[in-house]
Amino acid sequence: MGWKPWLEHLGASHIQPGPGLRFSHYNLAVQATIAGQGIVLGSAPIFRRLVEARLLINPFTEKVTTNIRYDLVTTEKAAMKPEVISFSEWIHREARH
Repeated sequence: MGWKPWLEHLGASHIQPGPGLRFSHYNLAVQATIAGQGIVLGSAPIFRRLVEARLLINPFTEKVTTNIRYDLVTTEKAAMKPEVISFSEWIHREARH
């Protein structure tokens, strides 16, 4: 979800996002935010540990539900490896929090 749809969902479509920094990789946007260079839209489960560690804060009480989802994919061969099975089980547990 981008800034415009997020603002519209919150009833703030009159606010226009500025021409600030743009990143081609999400992790760079997160690191720039941690470094105090701006703000980033993100998923609460993804940012939970960063907020708990006080590296980031969530200044809003509003929550926006989206239809964005993530898929865990691998090859058939790799799916049989113990480390892939462990990771898959772990990510499923984390996603339920």
